Amino acid sequence: MAHWHDFNPWASELVYLPSLEEAAQCIAGGEITDLGSGVKYLYDIPYIVERWQEQSVLYGTPGKLDAYLLRDGPRSQRKREMHLGVRWGKEPEEYFSPYIRHQALALELYFKYGGSRE
Repeated sequence: MAHWHDFNPWASELVYLPSLEEAAQCIAGGEITDLGSGVKYLYDIPYIVERWQEQSVLYGTPGKLDAYLLRDGPRSQRKREMHLGVRWGKEPEEYFSPYIRHQALALELYFKYGGSRE
């Protein structure tokens, strides 16, 4: 069971992913630049998961992260759009929803883990 299910306003509509790595696959690719140092990093799965883990430590919930997919969520711009959420706490604002670079993969994972095909 997810850590924050009872506090997630989309709990009845989402599909949980069993690993942060699968969630990171949906958004990985390219590189990012640290604005402070100018150092460039590959925006790959290990980098993403490490940043998410750091977030949970920063907010006092080390390792307690829920990764989930939501189809046609409240911020959808078009029909059948997938949204990724990573929640680190019970408060409504204690989550982030990064841009999904790989919509087809997200949809595949959504179906794989029980999402409705309707």
